[in-house]
Amino acid sequence: MNVAILAPSHVPFMIGGAERLWSDLCVAINATGKHQADIIKLPAPEKSFWSLIDSYRTFSDLNLDHFDMVISGKNPCWMTQHPNHHLYMLHPLRGVYDTYHLFNLPLEVESGNLMVRYIAKACDQGVGTSELFSLLGDLRLSNGEDPSQIGLPSPFLRKILHRFDSNAMKNIRGFSAISKTVASRAEYFHGNDNVKILPPPSGLIPGKSRSEGYFFTYSRLDQAKRIQLLIEAFKGSKVPNEFRIAGSGPELEVLKSAASRDPRIKFLGRLSDDALREELAGCLAVPFIPYQEDYGLVAVEALVSGKPVITTLDSGGPADFVVDGVNGFIAETNAVSLGKAFERASSIRDRERMGAASRESVSMVRWDTVVDGLFSVPSRRGTVGSSRKNILSVSTYPIYPPKGGGQARVFYLCSQLSKAYNVHVICLVDGAAPREKFEPSEFLTIENIPGDQEFSEKDWELYQRSGIPTTDVAIAGYFKLASSFSHRVAEVSRWADVIVGEQPYVAPLIFEIAPNVPFVHNSQNVEYDLKAQMFKDSPLRDEIVTLATDAEGLANKRAHIQIYCSESDRARMGNVYSLPSATKSMVIYNGAATDTISYPTTKNRLDLKRRLFDGRSVALFVASWHQPNIEAVRNIFEIAKQTPDILYLVLGTVGDYFSGSTELAPENITFTGLVSVEEKDLLLQAADCGLNPMSSGSGTNIKMFDYMAAGLPIVSTPVGARGLELPDDIAWIGEICDFPGLLRTAITSGRKIHRRIFVKSKYDWDAVGMKYVEAIATLVHTDSKSDIAN
Repeated sequence: MNVAILAPSHVPFMIGGAERLWSDLCVAINATGKHQADIIKLPAPEKSFWSLIDSYRTFSDLNLDHFDMVISGKNPCWMTQHPNHHLYMLHPLRGVYDTYHLFNLPLEVESGNLMVRYIAKACDQGVGTSELFSLLGDLRLSNGEDPSQIGLPSPFLRKILHRFDSNAMKNIRGFSAISKTVASRAEYFHGNDNVKILPPPSGLIPGKSRSEGYFFTYSRLDQAKRIQLLIEAFKGSKVPNEFRIAGSGPELEVLKSAASRDPRIKFLGRLSDDALREELAGCLAVPFIPYQEDYGLVAVEALVSGKPVITTLDSGGPADFVVDGVNGFIAETNAVSLGKAFERASSIRDRERMGAASRESVSMVRWDTVVDGLFSVPSRRGTVGSSRKNILSVSTYPIYPPKGGGQARVFYLCSQLSKAYNVHVICLVDGAAPREKFEPSEFLTIENIPGDQEFSEKDWELYQRSGIPTTDVAIAGYFKLASSFSHRVAEVSRWADVIVGEQPYVAPLIFEIAPNVPFVHNSQNVEYDLKAQMFKDSPLRDEIVTLATDAEGLANKRAHIQIYCSESDRARMGNVYSLPSATKSMVIYNGAATDTISYPTTKNRLDLKRRLFDGRSVALFVASWHQPNIEAVRNIFEIAKQTPDILYLVLGTVGDYFSGSTELAPENITFTGLVSVEEKDLLLQAADCGLNPMSSGSGTNIKMFDYMAAGLPIVSTPVGARGLELPDDIAWIGEICDFPGLLRTAITSGRKIHRRIFVKSKYDWDAVGMKYVEAIATLVHTDSKSDIAN
């Protein structure tokens, strides 16, 4: 496995304990012979508010996909996204975390700048990383930041970095910490509590222990190490010994002044490793009292050298190792108590025993233990343990990669399930397509099974007679003709703890082959209404509607849980099929993959519009080849004729229908066909408005969530906005005849971040999927399948 150890490079450059830790870790990983590791360091200046933001952006943009694993441990390194990213926590920017209270600053942002207040509120509401960078970019361009809020630290910076860190850690696979002290700082991990403690050893090779009767400490000489308090305590003690202080730093002259007139105190300056080893070997004890130190490598090196450590209760990491009177001395944080600790250390009776106890206390602090721990660190994925339960999902169409709304619903909900269970999705695909298998993530497998010739011929016959695709309905009545698909579903169902029917049309097959396995009906529409609308002018209307209602009635009545995508669908389904009020059902809304949709800065968006569309106003419609979408495009034809100054982009496979049609589109309509996720994101960034002129359909439209995630104003019919509760200034709702005027109003309103915040907080697949996983869990962990079935 190729491993990237990701670290910030100090500006100006310096080497401290963290740098030694990364270097030693790299050597230890390479020494296993199983893995290859390298250290990746990027400059990360922290001299100002904007340099910190820039550092976060640098690591956020870094692509390390050519590595199999990434290990990071300090901000802002964990911003780098990688599917196998492990956090070995040293610390975040402590000034906005556990030491923030020392600055006596408020927690809330109090600013006269409207945009500063808006960004702070967005952070509280869970704004995404890309849009937060965009908002900060706009603030920076405006030159309107509030000087009182961009200090180091400040309440504004605190909110921003907490939001960045929290967002980044949602995608971290495993968590560990360098000490018990760090692991106990819950706010560091933003809700991730499965943290393994892996204390790192020092690379220092201890010298032969001896006692020359002096105390010795070493560290960077700054206020956090509290050397001045040690000097005060030592001067007040009655010990005859010398106190040697090694190191350099900003407090050196202050400390020399504090130590003046006491000939026992000596400053040694910066020492080489050899000199440091010799000083440790000869001392009586090592006083080390930093304030809430994350780890305290000085304490570990002292103990490895067989020397007791003098520390305080509030020293953090050092206090994790020291047992008073056994391998050191723990004092209260004042000069008197510390002075007594110096006196106790000076008069130790059995130094050999205490030296042995010191070495024994860190005997398990070894690099092989750390490396083994990092490569087996508990993952948030699969936290149910090694005996993961198994979910089978059955779909009448391919879902990967998701190219339409229904495909997205199935794929993203199954992705959420795979965080807790083994999920296997079997999809029926066109008979001419290849049989394929995909593994998008560790516990998610997707199989595409082509329809057999006999089934394909029957499906083609229905299509020719109706003029509308019929594959989903056909499988309900003729699944025995699709033998490859049916047999594969039967094979996988043998180990399934729960089967999810992603449309009602698979219910007849599932209840024939696995009648006793708990069944979930994941509904996307009221199929009775949808098929009646789609086939209203078809000679096959009655046959198709009968197949649909038979399958949908079976799925609803025999499902152990019914999942609907809107309250209106749930109510309508109850009316159509006379479902009892006690039926176990719930609403799981459709959602958006907001992480795949950017929120650009105003400048970037305008630049993109100029490059792609010469600055023209652009209205966007995203749709797959689906009869209600085809009707919606025909509505766009009429709207476009009345608004020739607006360019209409139609994304998705619905364009394939019109490419072979005799219907002529107005000149200001462009069909892009199927686009990649990246291309769709660019077009969403460049657009001025999202369009949803639906005249028919059921369920909810996922395109609405995509528009909101991009911050776009939306113009929709009531049918297009069905099942959604939208706040003001999200969408303009009207009939098709109202669209020309509504479009101009919406485009003028501009892109707004609150739309993205709204959809991310309520309709992001992560948020939506959590409720779905909880629903499935009620079946997965039921003791008796037969009890459920009966």
